Amino acid sequence: MRKNRNPRQPPAAEASAPPRRPRAGAGPAVAAGAILAAFPAIAYAWLVWRHGINVPWWDDWHLADTLLHWSEGSLSPATLFEQHNESRKIVPRLLLLLLSLPAGYHPRAGMFLSFGLLLVSLLGLYRLLRGSGLERPTALVALGPISFFLFHPGQYQNALWGIQMCVFLPFAALVWGLVAARSPLPAPVRWGVAFLLAAAGTFSFANGMILLLLLPWALWFGGDRPGAREEIRWPWAAAWAVGAAVILWLYFRSYVSPPHHPSFSSALEAPFDAFRYFLAWLGNPLVNYNFTGAVIAGAFLLLLLANLLFLALPAAPALAAPTAPWLVLAGYGIASGLASTGGRVGFGYHLALQSRYISFAVALLIGLWGLAAVLARLRARGTAAPLLLFNLGLLLVLLTIGSAFAAYPSVLKQTSDRLEARVLVTFDEFAKDRSLARLVHHSPSYLRPQINRLREHGWLPERPSPSVDAPHHASRARGRLDLVRPLPETSGQVTIGGWAWLPHRGQPPEAILIAAGDPGQPEGPFHRAALLRPGRERPDVAAAVGDPKAAASGWEEPVDLSLPGDGPWLIRAWAFDARKDRLHLLPGEFLLQPSAFDPPESTPPADRLPADDR
Repeated sequence: MRKNRNPRQPPAAEASAPPRRPRAGAGPAVAAGAILAAFPAIAYAWLVWRHGINVPWWDDWHLADTLLHWSEGSLSPATLFEQHNESRKIVPRLLLLLLSLPAGYHPRAGMFLSFGLLLVSLLGLYRLLRGSGLERPTALVALGPISFFLFHPGQYQNALWGIQMCVFLPFAALVWGLVAARSPLPAPVRWGVAFLLAAAGTFSFANGMILLLLLPWALWFGGDRPGAREEIRWPWAAAWAVGAAVILWLYFRSYVSPPHHPSFSSALEAPFDAFRYFLAWLGNPLVNYNFTGAVIAGAFLLLLLANLLFLALPAAPALAAPTAPWLVLAGYGIASGLASTGGRVGFGYHLALQSRYISFAVALLIGLWGLAAVLARLRARGTAAPLLLFNLGLLLVLLTIGSAFAAYPSVLKQTSDRLEARVLVTFDEFAKDRSLARLVHHSPSYLRPQINRLREHGWLPERPSPSVDAPHHASRARGRLDLVRPLPETSGQVTIGGWAWLPHRGQPPEAILIAAGDPGQPEGPFHRAALLRPGRERPDVAAAVGDPKAAASGWEEPVDLSLPGDGPWLIRAWAFDARKDRLHLLPGEFLLQPSAFDPPESTPPADRLPADDR
């Protein structure tokens, strides 16, 4: 047999050789690689734990229709198949039902499911690294940058939104479809498992349809098992094509283009904007705070991909199997970017820097890094390629970390908005339509009945009831209701003031609930009468508490209590901790007489009942 005369081209046997045993002394490298890969996952879990607020938001309310169908006995394949924007979210709807059946609808459970899907994807990517010929220490070290990309904190919009588990499902399905393609299982099992995963991805999110196009390529070219090249693949490819046609027919049967979304022709009408959108969309994980920088980063990534393909070209037949999974992953990121460009550039090309698109764009980074690692392993022994690869990975990781830090102020803003949204949902009878439309759902007329229906069927928790005998918690609030001043010649207008502080959180509560009860029944029940927001400056409180932030813990404003009956009424205040969905009774109570609203000349002062600071 003629020897391979190209020193840069490895023989096919070498490209497909099984991984060698780890060298002696590889333990520290394994430990360092494991720590490097685990750190981003831990940071992501902290992000969800610290900033994930348990309140349905925007599209969450539509996905919750599945729970109502279940409760009302109308759940059917047709309701599971209902179109939501461009997607048919069958799998997310079923997962939502499974998550909600034990304890009700908690969007935070969807956030942790998304985290679990990313962990599953990371495990699959490690399997792909090992299957591409990397030894265990090398694979773990290579997994570190992949973990940074996969758990990118800049994707906080998806990480902290329950419904967005649908975004992570197609990627997890793609990764494990590639694992199946590389497995030693019989051909019918490999093709069948990959097809089922592609179908699951398609019916999770719209871009999951890309799996129907990419996974057959990996199944065709990605096998490196003994005898794999002699397999008869045409029947399985033909069966895949028929199955994919059926899935797409089902998907687009009765499909209606969302009326509020721009047409795909927008990209053709403004090609320069579309091109900039596409490049910025790809560079978003590296530079999500500057549009021009993101465009440059996207162009850099495409040039890097072209360079890696050029390096692999001389040995393409030998490298087809180990590089196929990484090319598919890079293709998934690029194809998702093209789909987003066609469907969203009509909203404005700056939309490319949205946090939620990072979850798709990181597939290109992962594919590039895996491809570079495989090429360094198979082609560059005795060269400077490993050092160059290390420097490339370090550059991408540093850019990713910088991007994550730049996104953190937006995380804090979103957390604040979601806490306010939870107040509005919990006490929706006090919520104004404009606040609901800004923070919870664009259509209050749809939202209010939805809240009531979900609460009626037990999917949403009951509103916390004001009570004087609530258990004392170590994390209770400090504060006081210290002003109830009726406004004479009005029907129920009262100026109410006081302050509240949550020591365990180091900030004021999200809301103050004012409630009125019968003085003859001081233990309740209480009628919810008003909802106030802290924010009034109280320097005296800051000095007493010893925290400058406590200066914003006061409130004082006129409200219409709309009290039932003729009175008198016992007025009390509770601080609402939206994170824990808990009411804390504040010291101070006032007895409000009906005569307090008479003209001034006959208005006796309200009687104040002393109360100890509990």
